[in-house]
Amino acid sequence: MPVAKDRAHYPTVLEAELEQSDVTYRTAHGVSYQSALHAVHMQTQGAQTPISLVVDGAYNTLPVHLEATLQPFAMLRQYQTPYGMAVRVTSGDLSVVFTGTATDPLNADGLAGAVQVETPTSAPLAAVVGYKLPQNIPLSMAGQFVHAGDLWQLTKGHAALKGNKLSVALAELYEGTHTQPDHVKADIAFEHLNMNTLLVKAEHAGQSAEADLPLAVSQTPDPLIEAHLTAQSVAYNVYNFQNFSILASVMPGVVGVQEMRVGYLGATLAASGQLQARPQGNTHIQAKALVSGVDIDAYRRALGFQPVPIKGRATLQMTAEATQPTLNAVISHATIAAAVGMTGGTLESAVIRAASADLGLLFHKATGTTPITCLLGVVSAQNGIGQVLPLRLKTEQGTLSANARFNLNNRSFDLIFATQRATTGSFALDIPVRVSGSFAKPRIGLAGLSAAGRQMLAQSERLNSLPEGVRQFAQQNACYRAIAP
Repeated sequence: MPVAKDRAHYPTVLEAELEQSDVTYRTAHGVSYQSALHAVHMQTQGAQTPISLVVDGAYNTLPVHLEATLQPFAMLRQYQTPYGMAVRVTSGDLSVVFTGTATDPLNADGLAGAVQVETPTSAPLAAVVGYKLPQNIPLSMAGQFVHAGDLWQLTKGHAALKGNKLSVALAELYEGTHTQPDHVKADIAFEHLNMNTLLVKAEHAGQSAEADLPLAVSQTPDPLIEAHLTAQSVAYNVYNFQNFSILASVMPGVVGVQEMRVGYLGATLAASGQLQARPQGNTHIQAKALVSGVDIDAYRRALGFQPVPIKGRATLQMTAEATQPTLNAVISHATIAAAVGMTGGTLESAVIRAASADLGLLFHKATGTTPITCLLGVVSAQNGIGQVLPLRLKTEQGTLSANARFNLNNRSFDLIFATQRATTGSFALDIPVRVSGSFAKPRIGLAGLSAAGRQMLAQSERLNSLPEGVRQFAQQNACYRAIAP
């Protein structure tokens, strides 16, 4: 805390008035902030009596009203003891109440105490920082506040942002030195974060409008930011995520995501990456992620697939890259390379028997399931259209090779699979099977496949072109050895 100058001989002022004055504060970055003092009135009954202070003014044309009750002048002279005060500031619908002390009250510095903030629109706060909000955002906040020199800090905070409850372990701002940007650090935890209420305008709420997160990256950000954000659950469009956590930073031309974790439908995604500024308001995003515990049955229901004959949990290692202006555009147009692996699941025995065209099915029906020894698929996609090639699934009853193409835009796919002759029974004809059509109503039939087509099912060269992390993940899978040269 700053140490104030000696105030032991400061006189007692019983009453003072100031009218039609202004103070201009010019930052090291060349930005000016003007405070107009239309009327200032200070009054006390004596050196031992509390001081009343009333100020009517404006901050950059934003009307401001301040009422304060200060400790007596006798306490002000005891400069080695923090000076007590209770201050209420209002501007439009914004109300700020501070109850605490100051080590340098004449310069409004060395402040420490409790603060409460209420605003049903957040418009006054946005006006202070020169930003126009797209919609009203009610804010209610309380915590422990400190202002010491270049440091502004809030700790032990609790707030509600448009109904989203949160706690603030730390939110602090260090004012930058000459020509340098400010620096913000934050550690904030939400209970439930509804992104739809924050990103979708009120007039569109409940309609077909989707939430979309802008990905603008500044070449000269001010302030620089280091933030840790967590949420027990997050709603974004139709998705509901759990146990969200992100550690990110904002630096010149780059937004870095050092670590992000999120759960969805029982699976966990762990990712990292960065966003870089590009011309025309675009942002280039690069990311890598590991998705573990993907329940195939849960995800096929989410995608609108009919029941599938495979059960178990898969793991996915992937990279993604895109140059787009918003998060939704990235999801729709990203270039993705991934390897999917699975062990410990089960496959219905009828699939192997049907895929191999086993003549034994003429005499008895295949029932039950067979354990999956390994599953490996290489996925590539761009603009929501992609393929899974090669795809290998190995069981005790036989090994399947497959090639799949999909289109997430019109929710359709085309899958061809066949068994390897050396892995099936003596009555198996190993005729390829084709499943194609919409996710909801696929068609099943035999597939005419040439020698070149069979070679495609066993294709291995695409494994060598995978990004390093994805390739290493694939190489650890037992099915890799059956595909690789």
